[in-house]
Amino acid sequence: MRLHAPAFLFLVLFPFSLHAQLSVQPTWLYLDAQRPSASLQLRSVAAEDVTVRVRDKSSDASAASCAEWLRFERGTLGLAPKGATAFAVTADMPAGIRDGEYAADLVFTRSTAADDEGDELVVPVHVRVGEVYSDVKLAGAGAERKDGEVIFRFHLTQLGNAAYRGMLDLRLENGSGKEVHARKGPVDVYGKGTVEVVQPSDAVPPGRYRVYMNFDSDREDLGDRAIPVLPKKYTIDISMP
Repeated sequence: MRLHAPAFLFLVLFPFSLHAQLSVQPTWLYLDAQRPSASLQLRSVAAEDVTVRVRDKSSDASAASCAEWLRFERGTLGLAPKGATAFAVTADMPAGIRDGEYAADLVFTRSTAADDEGDELVVPVHVRVGEVYSDVKLAGAGAERKDGEVIFRFHLTQLGNAAYRGMLDLRLENGSGKEVHARKGPVDVYGKGTVEVVQPSDAVPPGRYRVYMNFDSDREDLGDRAIPVLPKKYTIDISMP
């Protein structure tokens, strides 16, 4: 299943790493009026000094940005061989801002004496203001046969004033009821985007296919930050030429 970021993201539930040289925990931050500050733990496993450049950016044009609200140590910081440090982040929310969830990314770029460029590590930051609520809906579906593949596309739309972060259980059956593809995992929906299921063309002969999409908000990785949403189910029939 292809998930096109930033509208969708299958979460990694382990520390992010850059070529096993740098890791960070937690892998995302949620801030609000009651908890406007939090800390990340940066850890290097490199055998040499590591320089980390820090910046922020808006996460996506479809999500309301909180990048200008974030306060943290910009510029660069250094980590000794196999060293660690705490990295504090604070959200200064403007007065009178409307209720909702706002998003930005913290971007950490690692470099060493032997590697001037390094790679980027991105930590999503979510700031919630007032009451937040969310849901998701299926806005459309289709399929095409192209370059030896069949691509099923499912267009989803976020409802409410916060991103939908739940679980998607997707199953694809042929006209005889035989399972062609199945996958279940966390899915994040910011604004609008497309989930793609890609199969070899010879595994999807012409005919009618049925897709079952079950959404629920049971996300243990988010703890008390998960937004409860009633389960939602869709069944879609697609004719494949």
